Amino acid sequence: MPKEPPGAGARKGLHAGIFPAVVLVGATPDGLVRVRLLGDGPGGSGTELLVRQAPDGAQPRQPGDRVLVVSDGAGARLGGLLAPAAPPAIELPDGAVARLEQGALELRDPQGRLLLRYRAGEAELCAPQGDFTLAAPQGRVVLRAASDIELDAPRDLRQHAGERIELRLGREQEPSVQLDRERAELRSPEVAVRAGRARVDATEATVAARTIHTVAERLAQRVQRYELSAGRLLEHSREAFYEVADLLQIRAGRMRTLVERLFELRSRRTAMVSEQETRVDGKKVLLG
Repeated sequence: MPKEPPGAGARKGLHAGIFPAVVLVGATPDGLVRVRLLGDGPGGSGTELLVRQAPDGAQPRQPGDRVLVVSDGAGARLGGLLAPAAPPAIELPDGAVARLEQGALELRDPQGRLLLRYRAGEAELCAPQGDFTLAAPQGRVVLRAASDIELDAPRDLRQHAGERIELRLGREQEPSVQLDRERAELRSPEVAVRAGRARVDATEATVAARTIHTVAERLAQRVQRYELSAGRLLEHSREAFYEVADLLQIRAGRMRTLVERLFELRSRRTAMVSEQETRVDGKKVLLG
């Protein structure tokens, strides 16, 4: 058994027994631990001494651990662990406490509710009661993420901007969506809108496209004035009905009507005027 160094248990008059103590300094290269006795032990509470480290295989004791000191009257060694050292903590004036918990730095309010947790590069901010506000009265607020940013609200999600709102796809591309006080602009190679019902109210609307395809079971249009300008107009239908309350006028450079079977014209009065000739050709022409 190695000799006790000056100030060790045997030199302090520590008789045989088991005594509670708190570790002050962890094991030295010589395998000795400095402890302070607790309670009314021999030598009085607060007596400091050096004792041997726990037997081989036991977990080394750390400063702040509450332990048992075993003495045979000639020497002393560490015994069992009464309580591990409390995690380091900083208490704020309002009662909030910051401490290490299971490898994480935590800040909790006076009621013990989590406010901040940081561990292994991950951070969590909480507002246990009331609103959570990020503010930069003299600058910007920037959120950056290597992958995703997710916003989840069981009720409403509101966004307010004094001048402009932009949504970009890629840092170098033009804004995909841009909103300002006078204009809203959406740019995308393809836009798909799916809705059970859609409505557009506008004082003026303009649609410019190379090709427009409209597919509908029923199409109803109500206008005060309808104008159509086309280089060529093609209409295909199984049946077509035109109902005009007053005047139907067609002005054309040439007009040709091709009827496969029956052409029928009914009117109260019929006037046909030709500046030159009028031709009626058929196997039979019945008048009257």
